[in-house]
Amino acid sequence: MGYLAKGLQLFGMANLMVGFYIGLTDERGMWTELYLLGIGSVVFLLGRLLEGRGKP
Repeated sequence: MGYLAKGLQLFGMANLMVGFYIGLTDERGMWTELYLLGIGSVVFLLGRLLEGRGKP
């Protein structure tokens, strides 16, 4: 369960970085950046919750 949680956290952070890159490079990429921010945050928090439940 720990590897799944860390993988979700990594995917969430990578998603945030992709959204940040799109927001900086695309002229009309603000909405895409916001969508990716929301998705990345939810995925990261899901991984964080799973990580917390795996501990005794």
